[in-house]
Amino acid sequence: MVLSDHRQTGLLSQAIAWSGLPTNRRWAGIRAEEHVGGRKTRTNARKRCGTSFCTGFSQSSDALNAGPAYRPIRSLVLAGFLGLAIAAVPAKAQIAPFDNYSKAPVYYFDKANAGNAEAQFLLGLALEELGPASEARWGTAESWIAKAAAAGIPEAQLRYSQIKLAAGDAASAKRLLTDAAESGLPEAQFNLGALADQAGDAKGARRWYWQAARQSYGPAQFNLALSLINLGGEAALTDALSWLILAAENAAPNADAARDQVKAALNTDAIKTAEKRADARR
Repeated sequence: MVLSDHRQTGLLSQAIAWSGLPTNRRWAGIRAEEHVGGRKTRTNARKRCGTSFCTGFSQSSDALNAGPAYRPIRSLVLAGFLGLAIAAVPAKAQIAPFDNYSKAPVYYFDKANAGNAEAQFLLGLALEELGPASEARWGTAESWIAKAAAAGIPEAQLRYSQIKLAAGDAASAKRLLTDAAESGLPEAQFNLGALADQAGDAKGARRWYWQAARQSYGPAQFNLALSLINLGGEAALTDALSWLILAAENAAPNADAARDQVKAALNTDAIKTAEKRADARR
């Protein structure tokens, strides 16, 4: 499905969330704090993907005892959430050994000017906070973030995609977001999934949600579960419960309530299957 620039802009505006730096990245003295909460480090998350549950979206399952694994869940309000991006709160960077942003340009400018992409990104983030007066002296935040994005820093690509979107350049925004997602950044993967959902591409959405969900990104686990519920069938519903269990652990909004409602629609054997699957994905 090819979207016009105008249509892309509208969809991206809804889908792209302001996401902060991953909790396991330390960039030359800045520690980013992710306020969505609960996501494990990327290293630990990737270890899980050697399990049989990181191979895709199989709808096959062993026959469950005690009759049907689930009851109809028409009363659930989950469908209302399907396709909606769960926005992440911007990360607040702490600059060591400094206690605020005001000294950051002095600390990072020489490295950034010498071509250090990480320093360019961090300088850009600091200048976004400091505003025009500092930009007049040290260069614009956008220019430094753009340099870092061009050098392949995924977090910079994510941030620059938002800047491009705000400027009305949806095509560039999507390219940057895709680059960040293909580099493994779960926030970008999640946002591409939300974009695909908005465009009616459920299969594409599940692909990107799954990429982020396997990295313990709670919002993606939640949206993936909802997409599986929309598929219908006992296997999909059981798998959805496994992701909702994890999404709740990772503090995704509404995941607790969704998990409990799906659990109420499943029999004991199906619930045990979902719990075992969640254990394997941790």
